[in-house]
Amino acid sequence: MDKIDYCFLILHYKDATMTEQTVSSILSLDKLQAYKIVIVDNASPDGSGARLRKKYQSNKNICLIKTDENQGFSKGNNLGYQYIKENFVPEFLICANNDVLFVQKDFLSRLKQLYIDMPFYVCGPDIYIPWRDFHANPLSSKSDKCTLKNVNKELAQIDQNLLSYKKRFSFRIFKLYIAQKARKNVLMQKIYQVLRSLQKRSSHKEVQENVILRGACLIFDQRFISEAHKLFEPETFLYGEEYILSFRCRKQHWKTVYFPEIVVDHIHEGNSKLDEMSYKKFCNYLEEKAEYQKEALIILKKYIEKGNG
Repeated sequence: MDKIDYCFLILHYKDATMTEQTVSSILSLDKLQAYKIVIVDNASPDGSGARLRKKYQSNKNICLIKTDENQGFSKGNNLGYQYIKENFVPEFLICANNDVLFVQKDFLSRLKQLYIDMPFYVCGPDIYIPWRDFHANPLSSKSDKCTLKNVNKELAQIDQNLLSYKKRFSFRIFKLYIAQKARKNVLMQKIYQVLRSLQKRSSHKEVQENVILRGACLIFDQRFISEAHKLFEPETFLYGEEYILSFRCRKQHWKTVYFPEIVVDHIHEGNSKLDEMSYKKFCNYLEEKAEYQKEALIILKKYIEKGNG
């Protein structure tokens, strides 16, 4: 197997242009030597996977594999992870969404130095969302949030939410709908930014250990790759991966660290398409999302009850 410095794992679904932007930002990094980029096409139905394969077929450092069906976040990334473990021995594995841009040219040099100063099993960078002017990492500073008490509380809240969504009208859901519509207004965007700044959320400026890291960009060291059979385990389709990973690392005594010195941009506008949805479709979206979240929480609950890690 080839020993390499860096391996980038990108889960692709549908949007070839966005994935190409992510790959381009990686290829522009300084000190990019002895590397591989593994793109997992998660059964994109629009032919974008074939477009990427054609585009990068002449680059021996870029590999593209394809799933037979959309396997969701965990299984899709795990497929790429298995391919990497079977073919390469990377010093660092950088798992990133296909809507993440590596905006610091010296990102890799910074990463290596940070690892020397504070070795980790898993780390996360400052994930900046430009269109919201928001720093999304860490997801939570409380790694002990993954307790049965908290999970049961979240499950009860989701069941309550599902009742509201199925009613098709509630004042609370209607307020969410109006707020989402208002996000498209330039003035409202400015107001949201001011309100966020007043909250004085400054945790993104501090190095933090053993926190819950957002899954848009996660960096794993060689020890994790050597010891972990899967990247995400147990597997959920969507949502909950970060909490399960945090619980798993805490039980195994694998240090997780958030580093504000390394930064990526999360450029996708997320739920911006909700702006154009009717109220009925908005409720359908919330209901589907809640069902996925409930499924993930049930998996996490069983995992905690078994005491796995």
